[in-house]
Order: sequence, then structure tokens, then C-alpha cells
Amino acid sequence: MRPVFICSECGQEAELCMASLVKFWHRMNLPWYVCVPCQTVYYDKREIWDVVTRLRRIDSSAKRIPFKFIYRMVKEHMDRIVQHRIKHFGARRVRFKRKA
Repeated sequence: MRPVFICSECGQEAELCMASLVKFWHRMNLPWYVCVPCQTVYYDKREIWDVVTRLRRIDSSAKRIPFKFIYRMVKEHMDRIVQHRIKHFGARRVRFKRKA
């Protein structure tokens, strides 16, 4: 079950978006969050860590590649997505609060 994030600006529940990355013959669905009224974006590093962990658990070829290398590659992909959103849609990057 995915955690729920709250926008730190307005207090509304953030919308879940999924980015896809195809590497090592597997498609990774990478979660990131958007608050539409505030135009803010956020992705949780812990969730990215979990996606990479699951990939290494199911793919034997990914196990041979260092974890930090895959994590850094996926994190850079997410940074590019967020930067695109900031550049083209005027969004701001903020840290969302995890709903308890």
C-alpha cells in the first residue's frame, strides 16, 4: 500500500503520478506526487529505494550491478522529470508531508 502525502503548502492530499523507466528488460513504475492547486511536485526517495530493491529481487541480471549505481540512475531519471515539470509548467519542488 502506497503512503499518502499531504501538500505542505495547502494541506490537501497530493495526487499520485507514475513515471516509467525501462531498464534491464523490466519496466519500473516510479511514483511521484503533484498538488495541482499549488503547482508543487515531490518524489519520495524511500519509495524509489523500494522500487530498486524490488527490481533486484526479481531480476538476476540487476543483482550483478551495484545497488547504488541503479539507485543513482533512477534518481537522476526522476530529477529530470521533476525539472521538466518545473521548466515547462511553472511548478515548484517542495517536500510533502507523509500522512500518518
